[in-house]
Parts: sequence; structure tokens; C-alpha cells
Amino acid sequence: MASDPIDSQPSVKELKKALQKWNSPFIDVHLDADAELKSWGAKTPELLLQLLQGEMLLQKRKKSLFYALLTFGIGIGIAWIVLSLFILHKPELLGLLGMLGSFGGLAALFSPSRHYLYAMQVLSETEDVRFVGYLAEALFIQVDARTKIAIARTLFRLLPQLTPESSGNLTNKHRNALYRILRTNNLDREASIVLATLDALERLNDTNAIPGVKALSQSTGTSPRQHTIREKARVVLIHLEEVRANSEMGSQLLRAAMPTVSGAELLRPASKSHEEEPQLLLRPSNDNK
Repeated sequence: MASDPIDSQPSVKELKKALQKWNSPFIDVHLDADAELKSWGAKTPELLLQLLQGEMLLQKRKKSLFYALLTFGIGIGIAWIVLSLFILHKPELLGLLGMLGSFGGLAALFSPSRHYLYAMQVLSETEDVRFVGYLAEALFIQVDARTKIAIARTLFRLLPQLTPESSGNLTNKHRNALYRILRTNNLDREASIVLATLDALERLNDTNAIPGVKALSQSTGTSPRQHTIREKARVVLIHLEEVRANSEMGSQLLRAAMPTVSGAELLRPASKSHEEEPQLLLRPSNDNK
């Protein structure tokens, strides 16, 4: 008896194929891929999260490889200089150091994969707040201007929806990306994203953001947008400092309420109120008389 066919679940591999089609310049191919992604329902954002998590892990490994190879190249360069000048006494050999220039090509390791870029384009239409952290990170990855603008537009929509209850998906790296937005050198040109980030950090009661918020509150820009950012930062700073003060006060009260008895005293056997004679303890009971 033949078994009933089991519906196959889409995988990250199938997601990559769909993303590539979604970014096709041909309208029908794009629409077909868009319909396929929507037909997966709630599975699509889960697969996108898996893809982005894998990409972040890959970037971390690439960065480790880059620094390892860079250190190796610097070590070879120093060794060659010592060999040429102090051992062989042939300074003309230093010209061969030019070959180490090929290590500059290692910077390509920091470029995101095409599937990552495709995912960012798809996420430009998402309403899922779980992607806020990944989108914030993507602002500082080597992407084209069109992708960066699409990411920023999505953040404008999602940051106002971010609450303490919905921020559980934010990792430390994601939060650092939000803090980095506050450190932009172009406040006039990126005021909107900075203000949206300040609002979100205020709602999250994120006291780790205090250094960045404080720096903005002390900025000296004179343009109307910089003035608006500075005033907003001052309001957020007051709120976050109050949150931190209340948290520290709560910790102090908790410590004060804890018993101060040492462990040795807790484990010490109870002392007897009076000495009892062994004979009295061993004397038989008179109940049966």
C-alpha cells in the first residue's frame, strides 16, 4: 500500500533560489517568486531569520580569517626586511615587498553574499519587528545606495513598533548597531533615522545607550535638525538616567533585605539551653507503671 505523500517544507536552499528570482529584472519571474514566498506563510520569515543568522556567522568567520591572514602578511614583511637589510645586506630585495600588496584584496571578505543582499530587498516590505536588529546591522555593511535606502525605510516603519516585549530577538550586536546609528557624522542628512532610534531606545529603557544619547545631548550643531536631535536626546537621557537610578535603588534595597548572617553561623549547630545529664536521658519511662 503506497504511503500518502508528505508535503515538503521549504528550506533555506529553496529560499535562496526564490530570492534570486525575486530580484530578477523580469516582471513575471519576480511576481512568481513573490507569490511563492507568500505561499510559504509564516515559514518565510523563519527561513529569512535562519539565512541572516547564517550570514552573520559567516561574516564573523571571514573577519577572523582576514585578521589572521593580515597578521601573517605583516609577519612575512617584517621577516623579509630583517633578512634583506641585516642578514643578506641587499636592500634591493625590499622591492619584492610589493607582492604583499595582494593582501589588500582580502578586504573583499567583508562583502556580503548576494543572497544576503537579496534578503535585504525582500525585507524592505516586511512588517515583522524581529528583523529590526538585522536591518540596523545592514546599514553598516557594504551595500549599494538603493539597498541602504530600502533598509532605512523599513526601519522607519518597524522602529516605532519596537517595545520591551517585542525586543527579545535583539542581540548585543543588534543593539550596538542601534547605538552606532546615534554616532553618525551626518546628523543633518540622517536626522530621521537618528530620531526614530532615540524614540525606540527610550521605549526599550535601554540604559546601555546612555553614552551615545549623552553625546548627542551635548552636540553643538546649529542647524534646525541638529537642534531637534539635541533636544530629543536630552529628553531621552533624563528618562534613561531615571531608569538606571531606579534599577540601582532596587538592587540596593534587595541587598539590604537579604540576611547578613554568615554561612558559618547558619551551619553552626544550635546550642542547648541547659545541660542534660546522660543518666536522665537513659532512665526508663514510668508510663507503664
